[in-house]
Amino acid sequence: DYFFVVGDILPVFFACAVLSIVTNVDSTSFGLAWIILRVIYLFLYAYKLNPYRTIAWLGSVICLILMALNLIQ
Repeated sequence: DYFFVVGDILPVFFACAVLSIVTNVDSTSFGLAWIILRVIYLFLYAYKLNPYRTIAWLGSVICLILMALNLIQ
């Protein structure tokens, strides 16, 4: 169950982070926001706060999308 909470989107984050480093694109703020939102998501998941958990998850997905868009600009 822990893998589902953390590992569902982690490979996408690693891919975006590594590509940002390789292509010398600064995505630090998006990456940091993603990490913070995922930590918040873990706490919300542990305490079963579903509506807030969805908001944190959506925020982390938006951070990944912004990281990917930052790579193609």
